[in-house]
Amino acid sequence: MGCCHPSSSNGSRKREPRASRKLGAIQSDKVESSTIYEGIVERETPSVLTYSRDYFLLKRPNARLVYRLGKLHAKLGEVVFDLTEIHHRSGSRAALKEFNREFVQMPKNFDLSDFPDYDLELIDENRNRKLKISAKS
Repeated sequence: MGCCHPSSSNGSRKREPRASRKLGAIQSDKVESSTIYEGIVERETPSVLTYSRDYFLLKRPNARLVYRLGKLHAKLGEVVFDLTEIHHRSGSRAALKEFNREFVQMPKNFDLSDFPDYDLELIDENRNRKLKISAKS
């Protein structure tokens, strides 16, 4: 007989079947729908980001990453990121050299003026590349 059967004679510990084990208490906070609505719609700065439909047409993962960084940091102005920081934030396993190469080739892969919601500019300062993300006006 199996190890979980009460009449098991092999002297081992008796285990409860997996389905009957207690997993512990699960705690949850109740949030009223009006609180969620106020946080999304009625706040001066909504707590939910809205993405352009064109975001979902971006094929390259790094292009999507740049769009998300723009949404989080550029808002109505501009922000400049060092490519090493973008590499770190991406979680990419690629070597920094390969990662940088993809950003250098980005204008060849698609027209940067078609990038949704943001203007992108690659700044090359003595081999220290930076990406400027500016909200389109």
